[in-house]
Amino acid sequence: MGVSNLFVPVGGLIFAAPSLILHYMDSHGYSPPVEVCKAVVRCPPMRSIEYLRAILKHGPKEFVRMGR
Repeated sequence: MGVSNLFVPVGGLIFAAPSLILHYMDSHGYSPPVEVCKAVVRCPPMRSIEYLRAILKHGPKEFVRMGR
C-alpha cells in the first residue's frame, strides 16, 4: 500500500491518485474534486477490457507501448 497509483480515464484525461486516497478521505477528511468523483463513478471496472481501452485511448503514447 502507498507505493502505487490509481488511474481513472475519462473524457480525454486520466486522473491519477495515490493508492492511499481512501485513507486520506477517511482519516483526514480529504474530499477529491467533484470531477474526479464523477469520473470514478463512470470508470469501467479495473482489469476489464473496457478499462484497458480507455487507458490506452486517453493516456500518453508511452501507455500504448507499455500495453503491448
